[in-house]
Amino acid sequence: MAARGIASLRTWALLRNPERAELDVPLDFLGFVINDVRRAGYQLEWAERYRTLPDIRVVQPDS
Repeated sequence: MAARGIASLRTWALLRNPERAELDVPLDFLGFVINDVRRAGYQLEWAERYRTLPDIRVVQPDS
C-alpha cells in the first residue's frame, strides 16, 4: 500500500457478529454488534428476497 501512496487505512463495519467471526479484525468504526440471527434489507438479501427493505430486519425462515 505504501508503494501506491496510501498513508493510512481505516476499517469499519455496519454489523458485527462476534459468534461468527472467523478473524479478529480490529475496527476503527462499528455500527452495531448483533447476535446470530438472519438479517435482510437495506441491500442485504436472504434467499434472493428482501433486498429492497428500507431498513435492516430479522428474517424468520419459511417453515
